[in-house]
Amino acid sequence: MIRIVVLCAMVGFWMVGLGHAAGSEEAAFTAVPNPKLTASKATGHIKVDGRLTEADWVKAAKAGNFCEHYPGDQTKPPVETEAYLTYDEDNLYVAFVCYDDPGAVRASVCERDRIPNDDYIRFCLDTYGDAVSAYVFHVNPYGIQRDAIWASNGGEEIGYDLIWESAGIVTDSGYQVEMAIPFQSLRFSRDEDQVWKVDFCRFRPREVLAEYSWAAYDRDENCWPCQWGTVSGIVGVEPGRGIEIAPTVLGYQSGALHNDGDYPPPGKFVNDDPDGDLSVWVKYGISSNATAEMTLNPDFSQIEADAGQIDVNTTFALFYPERRPFFQEGNDIFRTPIRTLYTRAINDPEFAGKATVRSGGTSVYYLLARDRQSSVYLPSEERSFGLQPGRSTSNILRFRQAVADGSQVGLVFTDQRIENGWSNSTITSDGRIRITPSLRTVYQIGVSHVSESDDAELTASIAGADSLWDKEHTRGLDGESFWGRQGYIGVVWWASNWNASLAYLEATPTFHHYIALIRQNHYRNVASVIGHFIHPESGLFETINPHVRAEFEWNWDGRNKFRQYELCLWTRLRKAQASFYSQYVGRSENFGGRQYDNTWYVYQDATLSLGDPVGLFAGVTYGHRIAKRDNTLGKILDVSLSLDFKPYDRVLLQQWLDYASAVEVESDARLYEGFIWRTRLNYQVSKPLAVRLVVEYDDFYEKWRLDPLLTYRLNPFSVLYAGMTSNYQELEAIDSNGTSSYASRLASRQFFIKLQYLFRL
Repeated sequence: MIRIVVLCAMVGFWMVGLGHAAGSEEAAFTAVPNPKLTASKATGHIKVDGRLTEADWVKAAKAGNFCEHYPGDQTKPPVETEAYLTYDEDNLYVAFVCYDDPGAVRASVCERDRIPNDDYIRFCLDTYGDAVSAYVFHVNPYGIQRDAIWASNGGEEIGYDLIWESAGIVTDSGYQVEMAIPFQSLRFSRDEDQVWKVDFCRFRPREVLAEYSWAAYDRDENCWPCQWGTVSGIVGVEPGRGIEIAPTVLGYQSGALHNDGDYPPPGKFVNDDPDGDLSVWVKYGISSNATAEMTLNPDFSQIEADAGQIDVNTTFALFYPERRPFFQEGNDIFRTPIRTLYTRAINDPEFAGKATVRSGGTSVYYLLARDRQSSVYLPSEERSFGLQPGRSTSNILRFRQAVADGSQVGLVFTDQRIENGWSNSTITSDGRIRITPSLRTVYQIGVSHVSESDDAELTASIAGADSLWDKEHTRGLDGESFWGRQGYIGVVWWASNWNASLAYLEATPTFHHYIALIRQNHYRNVASVIGHFIHPESGLFETINPHVRAEFEWNWDGRNKFRQYELCLWTRLRKAQASFYSQYVGRSENFGGRQYDNTWYVYQDATLSLGDPVGLFAGVTYGHRIAKRDNTLGKILDVSLSLDFKPYDRVLLQQWLDYASAVEVESDARLYEGFIWRTRLNYQVSKPLAVRLVVEYDDFYEKWRLDPLLTYRLNPFSVLYAGMTSNYQELEAIDSNGTSSYASRLASRQFFIKLQYLFRL
């Protein structure tokens, strides 16, 4: 009955939108595709303060005639925007004048890269003009920065950081933003005359989040930078060269509960002696297109611990995002359809170095790391197995060639040598080919080779270590050598009103790629999606997107592992920043030798922004799911909630709650139930100074985490941190009378202070 109601609701939403899809005559306005600018050189000093009082701004190249490309389709925006560009020997200067009611402008003094639901501008820059990768700069009305590197395979990576300057002010007529981007921070060719792809964009959150841009966008074109404008006239400038050195000083004191037999549980909390460490990171601009980086004894810990993830019903290793700055340079080069490098697998290196070369459309990336304690995950058909085998040396080489606008081909070679004679090597070819503006194909083919050590003791803890990867090779480390293969090919068609894709993916039972965190092999998979976009001219809904999806998977023995059908509907409201997503999934699956037919679940989420101070998200899943650790069918209820609350323009409170529960379908016995709650409170005292507190509780393991932190940040690489991380555990305590009780107790704690400063020579 539930399934019928959900299907009827989806169809009803669709029909409501269709009833309002009649066209209307567009006001007289002409958006300009691929516009052009000619820059002139500044003759005086420009102070970045957001005021634009220098004479050089009067003669700077001006970008006007902005168009609204969302929600409107290249229509005239309700407010005006102007952008300006100039340069001198050292910097590229960009300014925006955004006209608006100043009382309606939304702005926050917040951490870098954490611009909340603010007004902001975006400057896009493709210095090689190949539409394969680009720099993206965001600034809010108070001058707060967010930068990213964009790649055609994967979109924006906001962990990427550059050194640049920005300022913003709210004026009587809206707000103004000013930027200075040093050429030393950029990579581009040594041509005397530079011609770059650029676009100037503005984001205006009101009843809906409107997006305006200087360049007109074609919704039938799936290459984003191909639609940008160009700027010429930048003459005689040189890209980043020279030496950057960032020494780091780290001091800390750790403590933990110890029970040596003299104390009853939980034991005595023992603080270690204070300790410290030194490290250094060096970056050398070999030439205009080549850089080399090296770090000795790096502190690769992350200042903000990873958010907890619910792992009670997963048999595969968890994936965590990369935030460490050393790995950001060249990140865009390494984007591939299937992940070929998971830098978090480089855990605790004593040394790491890398080199990046870009020349025209050719890019080369090389990384070498010597790790003190490697983490290796062995993949299989239904689970992955984690090991810590000791030291390792990793070599990673990436080659990428831009072919045409948005198209590229590439090769990846990885080699990981683990102590005791264990090694894993791979070579992968990949490509993204733009056939038409709306049609592209993506492929990736890789082979792997494993040469095992003869260390059966290391894998003795793995369940079924004596079982087989395939018909010949065992899971345990017994000195075997074997090859494996992985392949992917997909076709994507994306137009203004329709989208469709078809993809095939396979991995043999012996395909292993440790440094990429490949968690599963032994499968063949086919998936297809088709969807329709409806943009009503009036009515409740601004966008309606129904789509259907089908997926089938077999193992290499020919057994059908699962088949899945999805009916989905995504909608966005016209008069509120609200969107809704509904999904019905029907699935049959074979797991652990058992067949589960005719299972289903429904998922519903909603995203809502209640003006400037409040942002909400809620997602609910209800239905069937295999409880994989018990190998039985469960009736599940999963809930995810998040809240962003900004009571003041310097304060941001973020709350997350993830709840998961399951009961066995046949017996109603409880299989699991619990939640993870996380809160993050940030007070931005000034642009460089911030105070932050993170509190997290994991109900599954009855653990608390408390992490206060003070940050003083001059730029992304010159930072002072002082803080504490502490973990509390629900533990048994026994008093002198032998009476047992349970309470939350401090299990471990560390105080730390970290100072890093970047010198540019």
